[in-house]
Amino acid sequence: MKNNQILVLGLLFLATTFNLNAQDGNIPLNEPNYNKPRLFNLLPARIEMSAAKLQELIGTPNGQTAQIPVAADQATEIAGEVISAVSKYNNIIQSVVIRCSDFEGARLTLSKVNMPDGTTKFTGRIVSIRHGDLYQLEQENGTWALVKKNFYDLVNE
Repeated sequence: MKNNQILVLGLLFLATTFNLNAQDGNIPLNEPNYNKPRLFNLLPARIEMSAAKLQELIGTPNGQTAQIPVAADQATEIAGEVISAVSKYNNIIQSVVIRCSDFEGARLTLSKVNMPDGTTKFTGRIVSIRHGDLYQLEQENGTWALVKKNFYDLVNE
């Protein structure tokens, strides 16, 4: 009798597990919002940056104000407060995050890596999650520039 109870209990458990659906097979996807407002409409498509200016931005201490000249005449600039400045591994990697005061929600993240061969590599971008455009730091022909891109060219949801 005891064996029959165990057998019935086992069959009941097996039937229950076959009927359970823990998850649907469909994965919900977020569709990109291509109608996000543009934040940098009034700025040029390309902002030239010198290695010296990038080094100056990297060296700005936490809580200080930093300026990024937008035009060659330096009359227009992107200004902001350094909210994070970090150096790791004996200054092999240095990073700074700047909260842009003129562009609501935008942050400039900039990192410098000293490579083992003695060269220096910079990476960075100015981005706001709520807006449809951003700037990405790129090197072309030995010069550095912030190049305007669409948000969804870099970010997948």
